[in-house]
Amino acid sequence: MASNSLTSKSRHSLQSRTKKSLGFTLIEVMVAVVIVASALAALGGALGQQAAGASYQKQKMLSHWVAMNKAVELKTLGSFPRLGKDTDRAEMAGQEWQVELETVKTPANDVRQVQIKVRLKEDQDPLATVVTYVQKK
Repeated sequence: MASNSLTSKSRHSLQSRTKKSLGFTLIEVMVAVVIVASALAALGGALGQQAAGASYQKQKMLSHWVAMNKAVELKTLGSFPRLGKDTDRAEMAGQEWQVELETVKTPANDVRQVQIKVRLKEDQDPLATVVTYVQKK
């Protein structure tokens, strides 16, 4: 009978352990929620930075196109650019761009170097800078 009572106690002990391990404690659930919330917050921040970076890259690309268009315009107009600084405006993708041109002499008298800087606002650093050479026709 002694072995019978031990077996009964062992079964009871095993059943009580099984019932306890069926769910999570409140602390375990709260720790899991904190970990998931932290991961989601980090992911949200990374996505925000990605979106801002994509917007900046788009502006850089558009400003480069504006500068390249201006370089082609200078070469196809047929007039020899005058020395010094000049400003212009251009529109692309629904935005108005500030274009700064700086023309300098080169060792060849019939060639001038033109540096083209493009920005969205006058007080902003240039988003694109292109250097081109224009030959006198």
